[in-house]
Amino acid sequence: MTQKKAYILGPTTSNQYFGGVAVFDDELAKGLKKQGWLVRQFTRQKTFSRNSDIYQLKKGNLNKFIKKEKPDLVIASLQYGIYFGGMNSTVKKVYVLHGFFEQEYYGGLKSAINTRVQKYMLKYSDVVVANSYFTKMINQKFFGIKSDFVQHLAVSEDFLEQLDIMGQGRRSEGSYIFVGRLVEAKGIRQIVEAAKVLKSKNFEFNLKIVGEGPLKEYIQKQREKYDLPIELLGS
Repeated sequence: MTQKKAYILGPTTSNQYFGGVAVFDDELAKGLKKQGWLVRQFTRQKTFSRNSDIYQLKKGNLNKFIKKEKPDLVIASLQYGIYFGGMNSTVKKVYVLHGFFEQEYYGGLKSAINTRVQKYMLKYSDVVVANSYFTKMINQKFFGIKSDFVQHLAVSEDFLEQLDIMGQGRRSEGSYIFVGRLVEAKGIRQIVEAAKVLKSKNFEFNLKIVGEGPLKEYIQKQREKYDLPIELLGS
């Protein structure tokens, strides 16, 4: 039987890059490899994991790989769908919608431009996948972007391997955990403000924060200034 091949275009997790789409790409690559696929990841990041199956996108190198290996699937997220335009029409192209360009966060102009670029990329996609029914509904209702089906995101294999260990512990009152990027859009400042309120009311608690991002330094400073029981665990 001929080995199936998939190319994944998008960000990948590294010591300088983090985020849900990068985790999605890495876990998708792992899952396909487990099923016997040959998988190559292509990214525009200048620094990325030293995994031998991850390549930096350079002019012409993607099409050279496609011409030589003839992959069964090319899967793209974010702006990486722009590469579909110059791709051989025989290659099956899958675009993954991970959300939408919300005007309040991105700004009206940036939201409008990105939405138009996304529609251009989708013209060259054979299949459009949404990561949730919410993503599907918002994109279709407000932006006129349709998806063929919904594929819910799964937790990582690393997390699943920890379930048995986690199940052995006891739940303690006042224990909280946040998992996500440390950016404004995730409500990080509100979480820290909530911790200050709990502290001022002499409420016993501890907050663990899993993730990386530009607001990490803000959390560290607030923790030290107000002596907050916050533990930063990194990514």
